[in-house]
Amino acid sequence: MRAIILAAGVGSRIRGHTASPKCLLRIDGKTLLQHQLDALQELGVSDVHVIVGYRSEEIIGALPGHVRHHVYSQYAETNNLWTLAAFSELLQGDCLVQFADVRVSRDALRDLLCSLSDVALLGDGRQCLEGTMRIRARGEQLLEVGSHIPVSEGHGNFIGLARFGAAASPRLGALINRCVQLGQRRQDYYTAVLPELCSEHRAHVVWLGGKSWAEVDDVSDLERAQAIPFDA
Repeated sequence: MRAIILAAGVGSRIRGHTASPKCLLRIDGKTLLQHQLDALQELGVSDVHVIVGYRSEEIIGALPGHVRHHVYSQYAETNNLWTLAAFSELLQGDCLVQFADVRVSRDALRDLLCSLSDVALLGDGRQCLEGTMRIRARGEQLLEVGSHIPVSEGHGNFIGLARFGAAASPRLGALINRCVQLGQRRQDYYTAVLPELCSEHRAHVVWLGGKSWAEVDDVSDLERAQAIPFDA
């Protein structure tokens, strides 16, 4: 299993309150990034890649020796579809792709890594929130994901972690590369191509149940994340 952490973005909604990249904000004595790396290590994922851009040297300096970094220079002009496409050669074999500004329960991450689906997204079905990527699903079958889904029609939130099997990973790379070659979707998340990918591969949602998660986009998110109880 390979993990790809997308950490290139500026984080404009919190930048006025801190100069640090979002993934270096601290919760429970560790940075968000370190929480992610620790969880991956405990679950046996040692092939870890972090794609950096904004304040890249700070993030690189915080990485342990076994983690490989990749610098994306166009982070201020594009969103993470283009970021991931720049290093699409990493999308081989079983891959976990995760946003760097999210913390999740270790048990939830384990559930995702154990999924046998070609495409598996970690989702919270307890509520649908504004300002997030929402999921439409039929039970565990993924139908659609994106911020374009009305809150009233969503069945939960995508929380930024997705697992792609050995057949789906290179196809994801091909789809996002096609967008870049055509000059399309510069401001989109890589999830914009998931409808096409999911029409070709088995796609499921791994629901969190009651397990904890937090996304940090702004100061209020950070305060909420600091108050949420997580496993060790």
